[in-house]
Amino acid sequence: MSADGGEREVVAGLRDYGAYLDGGLELDLRRHLFRLDQGRRPGDADVLPAL
Repeated sequence: MSADGGEREVVAGLRDYGAYLDGGLELDLRRHLFRLDQGRRPGDADVLPAL
């Protein structure tokens, strides 16, 4: 792998991680809190807790 290829891969990974922090992380945390509180995975009709 060339240096440019490696840099592009790192930049793409950082962008993906940033997008996860901006969007997916909150939903994952809210689902996890629900499971800790209720002892089960949330269903489609369940209201997830606020952070």
